Amino acid sequence: MLHGPTMGGGPITGAARRHREAGLEILATPSAAATFSDDPGEVADLGVVLVGEEEIPAQAAHSATAVLETADVHLASLRSSLRAWGIAGDFDGAAVAVQDHGAAPPGTSDRRYRFAWFRET
Repeated sequence: MLHGPTMGGGPITGAARRHREAGLEILATPSAAATFSDDPGEVADLGVVLVGEEEIPAQAAHSATAVLETADVHLASLRSSLRAWGIAGDFDGAAVAVQDHGAAPPGTSDRRYRFAWFRET
């Protein structure tokens, strides 16, 4: 089950396809599901079942359900990784670069739309 904000969808969409090909279910909140595509029909074609935010606790209680939160920066995981490498997980700040090109019009590749947006900008 995925929940959280919409993210760039390349690698996660490939993983979702392989997950479905293995016969496993994918649940996602609407905002997380938009990670796969801005087109709800394409999300449905991928086999993603939309669920509400209120279903997260119940899904998390099932031992067979992995609940994944989409996010740009997951500070707890970052700190844990740093500590695993013997690096103090304390820092005063972080620099994060973001880019949002908006949603591509229906029938337009997100990738092509993004590069056209870059050229225009």
